[in-house]
Amino acid sequence: MQTLIIVAGVVQYKNKYLLLKRSPQNYSGGDWEFVMGFIKEKELAEFAVLRELQEETGLTGTIIKPLSPVEVMGRKYRYVVIPYLVEVHSRIIVLSDEHTEYVWTTKKELPTYKGIIMAIINLL
Repeated sequence: MQTLIIVAGVVQYKNKYLLLKRSPQNYSGGDWEFVMGFIKEKELAEFAVLRELQEETGLTGTIIKPLSPVEVMGRKYRYVVIPYLVEVHSRIIVLSDEHTEYVWTTKKELPTYKGIIMAIINLL
């Protein structure tokens, strides 16, 4: 089984967390997720998470702290997810075509969204 390394941005704005709903044509279409993406060749994970934040939402942010990496076993791949808590100063989102919806939600409500990686929620 191939291992893929990705970053996750747990985006926070005034005690609410950002979730994005994956487009139906994408892998795991319809699932909710944090800002996520692959690290490019020779790119630091910290830069990757901020790049993904801008690409997927139009937002810029500041990394508050790294969270502990988590492993997720998928149907085809093993994912090593490197999460970061990221603070933003605006809640105005411009979605990329990778997602169809977004929501700002409380920590308590996070587990109710289909597809969310519980291991990341447990780090908050």
